[in-house]
Amino acid sequence: MMGVLTKQEANDEYAGTHLITDDQKQVTPVRSLSINLDRKEYFGNKVEALGVLNPDDGVFEITGISVKEVLTKTIVEKKLQEYKNTEFGFELNYYDTWDLAEQSDGIVLNSTPTTETSTDFASVEIKQIPFSYSPKINEDGTTDTPLEAYFSEVYGSSAGLEINKIGVDMLSAAKLTNSDGSVSYILYRAGLIYKITYTPSVESSIQDKIDFQEMITEFRFIGINAGDEAVDGIDSESTSEISADEISTTSGSGSSLYPDEELTSFESLPYHFIGKYPKDWYYAGKIGTGPGVLHHYGFSDESVTDENESIGLDVISDEIPSGQKITILGKELTVVSQGSKYTVYISADGQNYRIEGDKQYKDLITAIAANISPATKDEE
Repeated sequence: MMGVLTKQEANDEYAGTHLITDDQKQVTPVRSLSINLDRKEYFGNKVEALGVLNPDDGVFEITGISVKEVLTKTIVEKKLQEYKNTEFGFELNYYDTWDLAEQSDGIVLNSTPTTETSTDFASVEIKQIPFSYSPKINEDGTTDTPLEAYFSEVYGSSAGLEINKIGVDMLSAAKLTNSDGSVSYILYRAGLIYKITYTPSVESSIQDKIDFQEMITEFRFIGINAGDEAVDGIDSESTSEISADEISTTSGSGSSLYPDEELTSFESLPYHFIGKYPKDWYYAGKIGTGPGVLHHYGFSDESVTDENESIGLDVISDEIPSGQKITILGKELTVVSQGSKYTVYISADGQNYRIEGDKQYKDLITAIAANISPATKDEE
């Protein structure tokens, strides 16, 4: 779809948040949960948008956009604020026309009332809720997802679950339209549910709705700083202390653990961690596509493709399963070995990781896991 992108006005009768008007003056309502359509390079200019038409409300859901012709300069009168909360493990951007208050289980943002004496305002609430996920096998042999398990437990059923991709990292979120007109997006991350709820004002300002959509597009998970408390839910049973020199004996390989001088570093900018891999190997990263996978990195001794990937590193939202506990370089790892597959889990700075591959690479898999560490501000 190609045309001029504009905001909807308060008296518009369209669904969605924005409009695209083509050369024939045909107007199409649009929205996006993954792209900030208010960005000044898009707004008021001629754009080409990719996406799909939602048959339920006739809104074009934009998944990709590019500027074809610059027609105007957008004047931004409000300031964008960055917010980061390491206690609850998320960050987002919001406009200074909203007031933010921190609570014991999350945050609440309230929009500016239409008048000084008005009490009519929209609100956005982000709550963190503990949730213990235990996978269950369905009748068709598949395993339920954490979101399906949560909806079954809390709402009685997960049938018809509407999954959207939101935020910078395209996180899986279940959309729930509530009876009071509010809308919730529910996400799962390593033993925690995050519930993001938008409650419109009585006047239902379209600008408030647009501001909320922008918060959603900028939302992302970050590391959780839980002080002395454990955040990864690792079972402490069957734990053994293993040094770097001993790992080859434990893993059953005749070679030694990869010496540090044979490894080189890479940095994950989306998830702020440092990792290591062999100097003569290649790596490639992409947004996660499997259940519970936030981001994926592949490693190989040749240019990485889906076909030749030897080792995979996943940033995961799921809890770490039970397995053999070993300690290497002062870090606790969980090892799960099934058939020819060798998998190591580690939690660092509140984020869980899964590194897996064929058993022939188990020393290297373990070394990659043991060398994951949070990126410091200086390193970033």
